[in-house]
Amino acid sequence: MALCGLRTKEPSLNPVIASERAHGGNVHWVLREFPRQFKACRQRSTRARTLLIVVIDADDNTIEERCRQLNNALQHDGLEPLGSSEPLAVLIPKRHIETWIRAATVGGANENDDYKKPSPTGEVYVKQRSEYTHGQGTAPSQTIHVCPPF
Repeated sequence: MALCGLRTKEPSLNPVIASERAHGGNVHWVLREFPRQFKACRQRSTRARTLLIVVIDADDNTIEERCRQLNNALQHDGLEPLGSSEPLAVLIPKRHIETWIRAATVGGANENDDYKKPSPTGEVYVKQRSEYTHGQGTAPSQTIHVCPPF
């Protein structure tokens, strides 16, 4: 491809992790930061394949309410609301991200129960599952028997 004049640069990832930027509930930080990141994503997408991935818990809100809050944050900063063909993926766990971690590690999760401090979805188990998933470790001692509906 390089001989044809096409760029062969590897895709890059620029993670911005709320928990590294704010302590405690990070939803407000994500809602404040979203317009800036999305504006940059829209601008960059005119010259390169770009995707912004936003993960924000619904907590006690509905998923629709959280989506509305993201749109309101854009409008508050003078930006156009989200369109259907935007370079954006929004992941909204109903309760909190720990629900998805539990579903991916031990299964049997639902979006009504609180899994903030479940066992065995602790840091060591999540790391073990991640390494196994990416082919870098041995099979975890506990397997997933359920594929929860998300």
